[in-house]
Amino acid sequence: MHGPEDSWENHFKVWRTMEMFVDEGKVRQLGISNFYRVEDVKFAYEQARIKPKVVQNRFYSDSGHDVEIRKFCQEHDIEYQS
Repeated sequence: MHGPEDSWENHFKVWRTMEMFVDEGKVRQLGISNFYRVEDVKFAYEQARIKPKVVQNRFYSDSGHDVEIRKFCQEHDIEYQS
């Protein structure tokens, strides 16, 4: 899913549709991208029935903005891509 929607309600409408695709065998796994606040990643993860397997964000090694997100991903068996 490319970025959070304009509201969590809309975000989960889209996410629930993608979960149905997994249930139907049309998709094997789900992921999110452009989530830059660890709180948002955690909330999306906690609310999802089918957990994201990938978080894809831009990465700048000197900024440190994603250290907490990468740690969360590692703790929850989520691949972090950049």
